[in-house]
Amino acid sequence: MTFHRSCGKQKRQKTAPKPKKDKDKLRIFFVNLNSRLAILFVPPKLLLISKMSSRYNLEARISTLRYQLAAAEKELDEMEFTSPDRLLLTTEMEAMALAFETRAHYKSNWKKAIKGDLVKNVANILEECYYYLIDADSGLDLATVKAQTGELGSRQWQLFVLKVIHYLKQEGSFIRDEKSWNFDTFEDTAGGCDEVTQDAAIYLIEHPEWQPS
Repeated sequence: MTFHRSCGKQKRQKTAPKPKKDKDKLRIFFVNLNSRLAILFVPPKLLLISKMSSRYNLEARISTLRYQLAAAEKELDEMEFTSPDRLLLTTEMEAMALAFETRAHYKSNWKKAIKGDLVKNVANILEECYYYLIDADSGLDLATVKAQTGELGSRQWQLFVLKVIHYLKQEGSFIRDEKSWNFDTFEDTAGGCDEVTQDAAIYLIEHPEWQPS
């Protein structure tokens, strides 16, 4: 019996190469691992410096934002202050009324009356008269009234209040004692100061051309 040897070499089966993605994943793993180990071995002093630097940067940013906010608020206040429709402050109205007395001898008594709420008292009386002034029973033309007084509580209304005070001042309506030149603040309306104030308002509405002498 004859045996035949195979002359050809047996072919080895080729193993499939590992995907490149596996190598990339392994490389990324070691990079991340090294980064974490590096953090663990960072000296505490360097970590503290890093945290302090971050804090200083944050505080500097906050300081800058506060400065910008303050500047914006100041600009807004200035815009509102210069607005022609801005309401007058109580102190501003009192200062304007204070200027109605130009005689040095009587300025101290007039100032005392102003500080005694004269402006406020006259304004309150006029507010009570307002609805009568715009009513048809007053005999006044509504458009004429509005042209002089404006809307109740507006800047124009405040200026009308000051105009009434100036008119009453010139007419001598605030004089309580001619000898001492003490001025009435119109706090007590029992003496008829409310009627005097209303008549003054009507006169100024009907005579818008009036100017203090």
